Amino acid sequence: MDKSKFIEGDLYLYKGTIRPVTYVGKSNRPSVGRFENASGFYHYEYANMTPCTHPESKLKDEPINRYMRTIKIIEVEPSEHKQIIEVKVDFYDVIDAFKTDCPAMDHAAKKILAAGKRGYKGTLQDKNEAIQSINRSIAKQKEKMLGDDL
Repeated sequence: MDKSKFIEGDLYLYKGTIRPVTYVGKSNRPSVGRFENASGFYHYEYANMTPCTHPESKLKDEPINRYMRTIKIIEVEPSEHKQIIEVKVDFYDVIDAFKTDCPAMDHAAKKILAAGKRGYKGTLQDKNEAIQSINRSIAKQKEKMLGDDL
C-alpha cells in the first residue's frame, strides 16, 4: 500500500496478524511507518500493512464523540484480504444496556469511564466528581427510603 494513503488514527493489520495497530505517523525511514497498540509502538514497512478502517470515516463534518470506543474487533472470513468489523459503542449505549435508573449514578459512571480523557478536566477532578455523584445517589436513595416508611 502506498504510504501517502495512510491516515493517522486509522487501524491497519500487519501481514498475517489479526490484531490491528493504529497508524501514528512516519518514521525516519521512508518505507516504514510508526504504529501502536496497547503493547507499545512498532515500526512496520508500509508494503506489509492492510487497512481495516475506511478513510471515509474520517470525514471532517462527522461529529466528534469523545465517548465512542471500539470494544471489539472481529475478523470475518479469514482470507488474504481480511474483513474487519469494529463494534463501537459510546457511553450512552453502555448506560442504556445497564439501566441504572439513577441520573447521579449515570453521571458517576461517565466520570469514571472517561476520567481525564474529555479534554478539559483532569483525572483527579473527574474521580472526585464521581464520588460526589455516588454520594448524591446514596443520599437520594436514603431520602426515598425514609419517605416510603412514613
